[in-house]
Amino acid sequence: MTLAAGWPEQVTAVSAVIGLVLTFVAVHAARAAIPRRKLVYSIEFTPLLSSTHSGLTVSLSGERINEPQTATLKLTNTGNREIRVTDFNDETIEFQLHARVVAVLSSSSTDNRREPLVRPLGNTLEMPAHVIGRRQEVTYKLLLDGDNPSLQLRHSLSASLKRGYPPSPTERQAWWTLGVSYLALALILSLGWSTIHGTGKPPSNMPKPTPSSS
Repeated sequence: MTLAAGWPEQVTAVSAVIGLVLTFVAVHAARAAIPRRKLVYSIEFTPLLSSTHSGLTVSLSGERINEPQTATLKLTNTGNREIRVTDFNDETIEFQLHARVVAVLSSSSTDNRREPLVRPLGNTLEMPAHVIGRRQEVTYKLLLDGDNPSLQLRHSLSASLKRGYPPSPTERQAWWTLGVSYLALALILSLGWSTIHGTGKPPSNMPKPTPSSS
């Protein structure tokens, strides 16, 4: 009897939760359908010598580096589409480092994909047009000669290019877990609410009490 009385409320609660789920899926599908091409970059400078290293020198192929530093430059495609060659608009990306770029010591890419080739040109590192895949991260280790390097960019990229750090896989998983947990909590609360309010109703076939005669 109680189950029959609370059935409409339970149907309403479940329908509301299904609506939340469909809304969540629709929003995610819409975001995935809209092309978003985004690159984020970060750089770290590390001096190779300090005042305590008097008498030590650094050289490369016989060339002495007066103020040696290394720089680790990372670029990550955080969008939902690859960066295409046409997105470069026939221009290179120029990483202006305010210190002479002596050499590119190493380069690497995630998922065994090819990294864009770069070339040193004075105080600038140039990146010609190249495909950068979705979620691809490329890393360059550079040798610089300069006491106070910093980074400025010059580019005509059609995609977003901003300084920052990409979300880690743990952070992406945390957002999904939070969304699923929210939907599960909504379902539990809705069913609990409908059960409580449903049990408070008398069965429809319960006879009405008759007043007693004195």
